[in-house]
Amino acid sequence: MSVVLVTGCNSGFGLATARVLAERGDHVFATVLPNDPSGMGEIEAAQASGLPITIAPLDVTDAAAAAALVARIVAEAGRIDALVNNAGVSTMAALEEVSIDDARRMFEINYFGPLRLIQLVLPHMRRQGAGRIVNVSSGAGFIPTAWQTTYVATKHAIDGMSFGLAAEVHRFGIRVSIVSPGVFATAIGAKLWPPSQDSGEPWYGEMTALVVDGWRSIVEGRDPVAVALAIDACIHGEHPPARVFVGADSQKGAQRRREMSDDEWAAVLLRPPFRKPAA
Repeated sequence: MSVVLVTGCNSGFGLATARVLAERGDHVFATVLPNDPSGMGEIEAAQASGLPITIAPLDVTDAAAAAALVARIVAEAGRIDALVNNAGVSTMAALEEVSIDDARRMFEINYFGPLRLIQLVLPHMRRQGAGRIVNVSSGAGFIPTAWQTTYVATKHAIDGMSFGLAAEVHRFGIRVSIVSPGVFATAIGAKLWPPSQDSGEPWYGEMTALVVDGWRSIVEGRDPVAVALAIDACIHGEHPPARVFVGADSQKGAQRRREMSDDEWAAVLLRPPFRKPAA
């Protein structure tokens, strides 16, 4: 049995991961956003069914709450074997239409939140001589895309941080993995941050609407459990991968990006956005 902290378990990847890990017998501390009732019924039902899940309210931008939670886990469970940084937010908006305040807030949630928790768990993992850190990024962390540029920037930051961190902590028996999903049926699509400032350019809105429609047209049937199983493998596998792409779109997109120069990829981004793939 491992003791695992998983963030963002109200729905989607976090909820699925909490279930998968708890079903294998891990003690999961599943965080949920305070004062956000969305998805609470499902994680509470999983806990009520007898699975070893402890629900813990946490806003990852709250430094004091994060420190208190990690201290609580170590006090109650005696150790912390794995951290899954999953909590995150996204936006569909042209860069010019994202305010500096919103961009900063997105980095606080998507990058500084995970960084904070990593720094909190590392002393315990070093003392144990072992630990697993899984950062849930996105295919967009490797494959640059337009119309969600601020989100993409946060995921590139997570990816870069993860590779450097992996080298720094390897000698302590700590392994770091990036999980890069493609498009899946999660609640994040219903919570996309809208543009937060008006550029006065209607074309931005037209293109963003096309991207959102295309994105929503392909999510049906894409079960987030596939991502949870990848996270499980990163935690419990003998040789966890540095990065795993989950979903055919993420895998194929990454392969295509590897085969193209930066100039070629830049030309791809100039084409009409996000179309549903042929069956």
